Amino acid sequence: MIAFGCATTDERSFRANAATAIGAVAERDSLLMRRHRTTSSLDGAYNEMIATAAERDDLEGLVLVHQDLGIEDGQFLARLRALLAAVPNVAIVGATRAGSPREVEAVGGDLIALSPWACSELRVDPKLSGSLDASVADLCLTARAADRPVLAAAFRAFRDPTPGGPIPSNPPRRRRRVAARASLLRKWE
Repeated sequence: MIAFGCATTDERSFRANAATAIGAVAERDSLLMRRHRTTSSLDGAYNEMIATAAERDDLEGLVLVHQDLGIEDGQFLARLRALLAAVPNVAIVGATRAGSPREVEAVGGDLIALSPWACSELRVDPKLSGSLDASVADLCLTARAADRPVLAAAFRAFRDPTPGGPIPSNPPRRRRRVAARASLLRKWE
């Protein structure tokens, strides 16, 4: 069973993008999780979904998607299962725009799939929750430190860059992202 999770902040964007994408690729037995982040942090939302998925005996993987992500790959689950089965001990599979699947240091946070091992062993560091990409990079680096591969694979997935129009300036959010990235650099030097 492939589980799906999404941490959201914008209902309209989630419904227009991730909810539609997940609905198109999920199977009848897929576990669907959503945590709306009005009060919870990214690390809390992701860690709760990861822990919930880890409890499942039938878990093949957990796909975490950004609320603005669309998936236009009718073979997404088949391709993901093939990658999880083909690479021994793979921890994380992330989306890239093009190219053959390859081992990488880290992937971006728009779409990541965690193996059952990753769901059991990895959690998002609360010090990095100000940045999705810093949090996901930390998961990847932690997996690699445990000698577990991280793969980048081309899936037909896209992120709506400006749901609802131009992105307004948000200095507090920008400061949190900068602080999270600085913490990531200090942690992994």
